[in-house]
Amino acid sequence: MEEVVENMSDAGNYSVKRGDFTVPQEPLGQDKVEQGEKVEDADKTIHDIPTMRVNDEVKEKHIKPIPMPDDIDKNLQVKRERWCCWDSYVCPWEKFSRPGVLDLLKWKICEKTHPIPSKEELDRVLPVKSNMDKIKQPPADKIQVTWIGHATMLVQMEDMTILTDPVLDSFCGPIWPFGYKRHRNASCQVKDIEKLDAVIISHNHYDHLEAKAVREINAKFKDVHWFVAGGTKAWFLAMDVEDKNLTELDWWHGVEFNGVKFICTPSQHWCQRCIFDLNTCLWCSWVVKSSKHSFYFAGDTGYYENLFKKIGEKYGPFDLAGIPIGAYTPRYITKYQHVDPVEAVKIHEDVQSNMSVGIHWGAFALTNEPFLEPPRLVKEAMERKEMDCSKFISVDIGETWVVGDQREESKFMKCEADKEESESEESKPLLMGKKN
Repeated sequence: MEEVVENMSDAGNYSVKRGDFTVPQEPLGQDKVEQGEKVEDADKTIHDIPTMRVNDEVKEKHIKPIPMPDDIDKNLQVKRERWCCWDSYVCPWEKFSRPGVLDLLKWKICEKTHPIPSKEELDRVLPVKSNMDKIKQPPADKIQVTWIGHATMLVQMEDMTILTDPVLDSFCGPIWPFGYKRHRNASCQVKDIEKLDAVIISHNHYDHLEAKAVREINAKFKDVHWFVAGGTKAWFLAMDVEDKNLTELDWWHGVEFNGVKFICTPSQHWCQRCIFDLNTCLWCSWVVKSSKHSFYFAGDTGYYENLFKKIGEKYGPFDLAGIPIGAYTPRYITKYQHVDPVEAVKIHEDVQSNMSVGIHWGAFALTNEPFLEPPRLVKEAMERKEMDCSKFISVDIGETWVVGDQREESKFMKCEADKEESESEESKPLLMGKKN
């Protein structure tokens, strides 16, 4: 007998092009979704409309639905509107709009681009580490985290190993040369990982979702479970991921998977993998809660105070958070979609994170800020707020760290501090000359 679980994502029967394949869908204006409630206009929130079927194979994994809380404000709930020839997800509190042509020209022509440090310099100050032995033996009573690079983290808590936004190749993009070169390699590949229980995906941009990594994970770990946001499931099915291994959720909905709660929470971003699929998939952040520990993965996001405070109110405090700190200049291009280090610290506060690790930097030069700048600005923002700087850190690529244990300051932080001191010393004679 089939069990119907209230959910969580879009439903439909018209065709939408997503990547290299066509996904059949049904228009939002249908009168009825099987075993769901009546669907009204396309501009209505739809968090309680679609349903998800859980077959017997999925039930064997002990998946239980977690309903959306009753007190979520309407402007923090999932919303879709008709855009061009398809229905698109929209950010209900601030609609996404692409930078105009003039803004893009100004960015590419006028803005200063900082050179990437040489490979020798990066090898010295931002080395790629790997400690697979430590990953194979995580502590039983603590959270252990490994920053594989960019937004890819390996989080181990209570005998469950969770991977975030897998991107492991030396290039991200639809096809070379349209994309970004990786300046620091991922600290490991799928073949190096021995155990994997779950993968959480924040959105479908190429620097957060890599087809090659998905195929390799799917081939090696037949029972790994994928948690994705609304509209994304079809892409994974096209990658030959089995339906029984996929859970697609809308904002504020969740499931309990083998005793651990996975809750899809909002972020401020957008989605696209090809010309004709703008925002046909949903973007999100993730809350992961076990009986003893909790982890928040912010994914990729701009800043909206009410949103992150609500996440902290409903699900915080968190033992660990992965918060993006890079790809933030120029602000007239990036502000909607990427927090800067000051806003990253605000998220750390708002969601009530006890310990945060900076992600989304140090691999790809997506925007114009100096390559190694983000961690220093996070530290400065923490100092200005008179907060404990050891509570929001940036770890080395490949560093495996047990949350709460002592660790040495990373080389890139020491180098940035030395550089600041050197620049300060060089400026003293100039300042003295001005006084005279």
